[in-house]
Amino acid sequence: MAADTPPVRGAGAEPELEHPFPGISRRTNHTEQATVSSYSFEPAARFPIHTHPEEQITVVLEGTVVFEVEGERHELGPGETYAVAADLEHGLQAGPDGARFLAVVVPRRSGSDAYEIKGEQ
Repeated sequence: MAADTPPVRGAGAEPELEHPFPGISRRTNHTEQATVSSYSFEPAARFPIHTHPEEQITVVLEGTVVFEVEGERHELGPGETYAVAADLEHGLQAGPDGARFLAVVVPRRSGSDAYEIKGEQ
């Protein structure tokens, strides 16, 4: 592990809460090899279509999301996962009850906002 990354995070040591887009909050942890972000989406909140050079695995914890990858839409619910290869255009929108999910990105992302938005937001 990186010298600046503790092996276990306890209460009170949570990463900063970020709000990358309206209705979306996230906390992000990094190790030497991976980035894991915990997302909370309000109902119908949308993360715009974007790309990044890392692979991403999304695991839905609560609610539903419509995950769009290269123009194809996939509805996911609790316990379902979706893997996206590097550099593919993708984005997602929460269902009517909002959603919580984890996004695991490998290799480690250089920063929380290290992605390129495509088209309109």
